[in-house]
Amino acid sequence: MAGSSALAAIALAHAAPALANEAPDISICDDLPSDPYITVDRVDPISLPADWEGVATSSRNWIAIWTEHSRTYCVETAWMFEATNLERFGERFLGFDWIGLEAFGYVLIDRARQGREIDTGSRPIFSPDGSKFATLQRSDANYGGFEGFAIWQTHGNMLEPYIVNAGPPLYPMYDWRIDRWEGEHCLHISAVPYDRFEGKWEILPGVTRDHYVSSASNDWRILEGVECKMGNRP
Repeated sequence: MAGSSALAAIALAHAAPALANEAPDISICDDLPSDPYITVDRVDPISLPADWEGVATSSRNWIAIWTEHSRTYCVETAWMFEATNLERFGERFLGFDWIGLEAFGYVLIDRARQGREIDTGSRPIFSPDGSKFATLQRSDANYGGFEGFAIWQTHGNMLEPYIVNAGPPLYPMYDWRIDRWEGEHCLHISAVPYDRFEGKWEILPGVTRDHYVSSASNDWRILEGVECKMGNRP
């Protein structure tokens, strides 16, 4: 994963718009109202990694992000028990996994323009040239932040959904995930049938997975197989 992340970061660094090199103001975020009924016990700010220095800072309830248009964009964290796997995708995108009360997801922060965030449910997988990313998340109790399958385009400083749908059915397959892109127009995906692990989540990492592909030539439907058949469409 580290190797693919590094390649994606290089690609995104070239594709991203020029971003101002100043600093966010956390006081702007702290002045915003928060839900007074939030009961999360966490009292410390979300700990930010070293490579976020200069573009993000945090308090108990917020992460402040410095954006392309030289403004502070505020990401609320008051309701999160924890945030993990904080990472950067080039200069433009930041992201992290979060866990809340009977809920979880992945926040992707876009620093382009005035800033925005979307919950992709799981870690987005960027295409080789960084022009788009895909995400697939299905949980057994619909506690995920997204619950579906999506591809987003990142051309210029825009961020636009290319395809968003409900994704594959849950039962009898579990642990759906995107394994990798093949070129810019096909995804390799995998999942595990329930009867192969019978709810023993601790053994899931070692269980044989079933394989699927999703490609532009098949309207990005998730189909059984291991080969990308591009047909006559890009």
